[in-house]
Amino acid sequence: MESPTSFFALGVASIFIYLIYRIANWLWFKPKKIEKFLRKQGLNGTSYKFMFGDLKELVQMSNEAKSNL
Repeated sequence: MESPTSFFALGVASIFIYLIYRIANWLWFKPKKIEKFLRKQGLNGTSYKFMFGDLKELVQMSNEAKSNL
């Protein structure tokens, strides 16, 4: 018979894995799914980039605009 601590550890591990799945779904899988759906409808834009998004392009365009003044 298994001890109560092993059941507790299994429960904690299960909750941890579930939370990791939820976070990954929220940060990566769902945005990529939406991106794929929009591309199928003909809306082409920049692809999803985790954390920084379009920040690099935004800074580049901002610097370009400032240099043209």
